[in-house]
Amino acid sequence: MEKTTTQELLAQAEKICAQRNVRLTPQRLEVLR
Repeated sequence: MEKTTTQELLAQAEKICAQRNVRLTPQRLEVLR
């Protein structure tokens, strides 16, 4: 995967977590990978 796509996914995940007031834990980062 390209770095740009992964960064975009992480950015979206951070936005979602921010909206839900949930911390983006390392475990969830592993799931996104």
